[in-house]
Amino acid sequence: MSDLLRVLSDSELLVRTRELAALERAVTLRLLLHLNEIERRQLHLERGYSSMFDYCTSGLGYSEPAAFRRIRSARCIARFPQVYHLLESNQVSLNSIARVARVLTEDNQDVLLAQIRGRSQREIEVIIAEYEPLTRIRDVVQPIAVRISSTLPTKTAGKSESAGENLDLMSSACRAESESVGCPDASARNACEKGDYFPREGDSHPTSPVERRVRFHFSTSESFQQKLDKVKSLAWHRLPANPSLENVFELVMDAYIEMHDPVTRHERRVKRAKRVAEATALANPSEKAPERFIPAAVRDAVFARDGNRCAFVGSDGRRCEATVSLQVDHIVPVAHGGASTLDNLRLLCAHHNRFEAGRLIGPRQI
Repeated sequence: MSDLLRVLSDSELLVRTRELAALERAVTLRLLLHLNEIERRQLHLERGYSSMFDYCTSGLGYSEPAAFRRIRSARCIARFPQVYHLLESNQVSLNSIARVARVLTEDNQDVLLAQIRGRSQREIEVIIAEYEPLTRIRDVVQPIAVRISSTLPTKTAGKSESAGENLDLMSSACRAESESVGCPDASARNACEKGDYFPREGDSHPTSPVERRVRFHFSTSESFQQKLDKVKSLAWHRLPANPSLENVFELVMDAYIEMHDPVTRHERRVKRAKRVAEATALANPSEKAPERFIPAAVRDAVFARDGNRCAFVGSDGRRCEATVSLQVDHIVPVAHGGASTLDNLRLLCAHHNRFEAGRLIGPRQI
């Protein structure tokens, strides 16, 4: 099948893909109507399934999240027929309807459905939150213990299982478990909580060690979320893939300490003075800076001009919307004589940077 697709032109491939997406949407809508009729006739119960969820997962082979989205959306269509037309015209997604269904009522359906048309998932979550207001959340800083995964078998309450199969997030839960299964003594229990416990023959206490952690629970403003997203965008190259909040916060805190801690500043000055002295001793006046070097002021100007967003524009005039993994790219490559000036620089996401490099210079030789 892939060989047949290779003979298609670029325009044919894009047209066929768009047609298939429209066909997929139409088939999905027909499926939702069928699910509603099956539930109305109670055919799933007649066939031995305990619920529509059981029927969709066990009978139709859907994953649990996919089954959940389809069942909730199907029921939403049954209650509010206009939802069908929104899905049919691709103004909303199946996932959006599944999420908004829990707050959709006869009284708010017109306003709420108008609000979510063409919105992103995050924007829809904000809208839903307005219909489910919470009381102010108190900040919580709580010591916890996380069970470290181990391959050693353990017995808990007479049931054999793989240690670490389920993470025990609460230290209190770990202590309760220790007491319920008869930990040999308090010292052994304390050693286990520190991660130093080693099983002894006949012990029934959980043998996997735990790591001491701290749980933070707090609510933030929307501006905090925007700043967090901007830090992720700016520091993507210094963060792991799919960074946790701990990764981001540690990066920011390290940067603040580096900038404002007196001891750290002093150490930085000493290192800088040493580097300057070494560079001065080895400096060659005739040696020029590398052509690829981009001054910090020019780099910042590129980010400001391109609005912290990939500047690649496709053949159909659509500009890439990526705001992460941004790299400063030479429009005319340095290898072709391009200079590191503002008019020859642009922001590209990592994917488009590699794409342009392959187009202008050729594929990378491995």
